[in-house]
Amino acid sequence: MKIYNDVLTQDILEECYHELWEKRRLNCWRSSLLTWPQDVLVNVTGNCLSTSVSDDLTLQLENSLKNILPPYDRLGMTFHIWQSNSGISSHNDSNYKFGATVYLNVDWHVNDGGLFVWVDGKTFELKVYLPSYNTLVLNDEKEDHLVTPVTKNSSNRYTIQIFGN
Repeated sequence: MKIYNDVLTQDILEECYHELWEKRRLNCWRSSLLTWPQDVLVNVTGNCLSTSVSDDLTLQLENSLKNILPPYDRLGMTFHIWQSNSGISSHNDSNYKFGATVYLNVDWHVNDGGLFVWVDGKTFELKVYLPSYNTLVLNDEKEDHLVTPVTKNSSNRYTIQIFGN
């Protein structure tokens, strides 16, 4: 797992927030409980909402992240709103060349849940990452990982998910 800090400019972050907030009111969201495979929903009771990032913003993000992301043929990006009790069970993104997450919450506390947990592929140690604003976590080695449930009283957890094929 690779972690990169301060990956997007303030202008692009503002574009992300603008698009995400505009889409919050639209009928364009998919539910994790309805669309994700059952094996990644083991013991998950909450719902994560997702919608595609626009083509224009995808191009901006792609240009900003081109020095970080591994080579790919196609790139997919979605906004995720991790609601109370949402999370994802252990998986390794094996259907993709790589998976990545950009964290959009300015403040996130350990008591909010939504922690990124993975098994280091070299040491087989369990590692935990507290989501941090404008940070990208890249899984290009098919390492097993999960997201702990977001706690009941925390705000929503906002991310951009990126998958390369």
